Amino acid sequence: MCITDSLGYYTHLMPMDKDLGRVHITLGNATAPGLANTTDFSFDVYRRFPNSDMRYDFTGLHVAGDLFTPKKTRSFSGSVKTSLETILSEAGVDETEVSSSLNYSKQLVQPNWTNGKYLNYLKENLVGKNQESCFYTFMKCVKTKRVMVFKCLRDFVNQTPKYNFAMCDGVITDQDSGTTYYPILGYSIQDNYGYIGTVCGSRQESIFYDHENAQLVFDSFDIDGNSNANLNYPSLTKYFLVDKGDDPKSNITLLDAGRTNDFDPDFRGRSAHDFHKNVTNLCKLWIDTLGLNDVYPGDIVQIHFLGKRIQPDQIGYQHQGYWMVEKVVHVVGRAYMSRLLLTRNGTDSSAKHNLVQASTWKGKGKKIG
Repeated sequence: MCITDSLGYYTHLMPMDKDLGRVHITLGNATAPGLANTTDFSFDVYRRFPNSDMRYDFTGLHVAGDLFTPKKTRSFSGSVKTSLETILSEAGVDETEVSSSLNYSKQLVQPNWTNGKYLNYLKENLVGKNQESCFYTFMKCVKTKRVMVFKCLRDFVNQTPKYNFAMCDGVITDQDSGTTYYPILGYSIQDNYGYIGTVCGSRQESIFYDHENAQLVFDSFDIDGNSNANLNYPSLTKYFLVDKGDDPKSNITLLDAGRTNDFDPDFRGRSAHDFHKNVTNLCKLWIDTLGLNDVYPGDIVQIHFLGKRIQPDQIGYQHQGYWMVEKVVHVVGRAYMSRLLLTRNGTDSSAKHNLVQASTWKGKGKKIG
């Protein structure tokens, strides 16, 4: 990160402790100015780079309390949701957001790991009470508050879109619908179909050792059409970017799951997490827009590249529709801009193709799961 330091105060001051080496940054909203719409960020500085052009370059980490130190050995009983709220709050945050799908009882053991390592393990292995999987955990800044999040992909997909984006010069409002559109000032589309398609079919298979019965167990579930609908991928689009003619089996089979245990008797959570993360990464889109300090990973946005006149059967429609925010980059210089990395599993275009269709998807107008 680089900020202006005309007096050389930050660059040449040797911090006596972590607090003196901490940098606080407040960002406003380029589309809604005013103190009520600002967001505060605090960073612990790890490395500084003095230079002669009145700028302060540094690398740092968002203030995170006990997230990465120290290591802890302990156990939790009762509600998984409550246990996670306890762990997340130790990051020194003001609030926590934990998926309601984890409101069930389960014994958890933290085996001399840091909170960060343990949370990473849990997000890859936990299963919700209705078979929800593919969890994400991260910290976000909401105005003056720091919030730790632990939610599943299905929670994010079922949200109402936060922003609508279109190819325009500035913020515009549709007179008929009252919808406000924010400008796409630049974009870059990354289609991972050819790459991920070689390892990500429409079915995930796994092999694990059943310690109770002393045998190998072969398991699998499909990208869509499972007997339990909650095992289906929560699709943002009508079609998956998976060709019907491809080998339906994923080329990555979960071999190193280990043996059955009390925490994870069938490794369904881990298998679904790995598979669904690959499916989520099938299509990505970077967009540049005006500075938005209230958009976060996991938010759903809607893209309108060519306006209302474009039809679903036209090839230009393929990138329209719902996307999930994966990453937010704030760029502050002569102007405040935001770069958003968006991701999703396919397309809504009905132009002639041979893609796998989802049984239900967000644009169909019903809640998924």
